Amino acid sequence: MLSPTLLNLPHKLFAPERAEIVAKTLNSDPDDDWIYVVQHCPQGKGLSFIKIFDEDGQFVSNWI
Repeated sequence: MLSPTLLNLPHKLFAPERAEIVAKTLNSDPDDDWIYVVQHCPQGKGLSFIKIFDEDGQFVSNWI
């Protein structure tokens, strides 16, 4: 059994509009060098989640 980590827990899903608002809010923090990117449903009819990248552009985790 896997222990809980950021990489093996399910990510939190948002309505697309809400995901954009949350990512914009997170990206507006001047002291935070991480980048938050919204990943929308490819078909445009589902929910969205937020991907987190560190200051070097390396993927860290999905928003959980």
